[in-house]
Amino acid sequence: MDERLDSDGVVCGQPMPMLDRRLVAVARVFGTPADTEPGEFVEVYQQTVVYASEAMASESVRRLFDLLEACDQDVEEGQVTDGHTATDLPAGLDAPGRAVTATMTLPDGTPFPHRYGCLHHDRVIQCVAVWSRSATNTATWFEKAIVATGKGLRA
Repeated sequence: MDERLDSDGVVCGQPMPMLDRRLVAVARVFGTPADTEPGEFVEVYQQTVVYASEAMASESVRRLFDLLEACDQDVEEGQVTDGHTATDLPAGLDAPGRAVTATMTLPDGTPFPHRYGCLHHDRVIQCVAVWSRSATNTATWFEKAIVATGKGLRA
């Protein structure tokens, strides 16, 4: 299902370098059904952005992750995301990219471990975000999603 971007285009008080809305080709959200047990909840978000040049795509990823890794705390509509830390991408990806881990906390105090990573190939960047109620589930689903994304970029 295609979704409109739900972000206001700002992260950590600065414009997100990658979210030039004129360039967004596809944004998708996949979530578990509403009656799913909290421990089984997972949401996977994928976004594809096509740039005018490979250099612009590469620079956009660099700027975005430099911003995220320097961010102490991001607040959006009462949700607080903090602890942004660089993390490794799974081995065997043929596309360069970067990833971070963080914890998003809802206004009611519910924590959601979060992983966000982007891969790029030529002028195309694909980013994956995963939230769940457990760090282990988040890591597992993120690896599945980013590996599938990487395979799709090579195709």
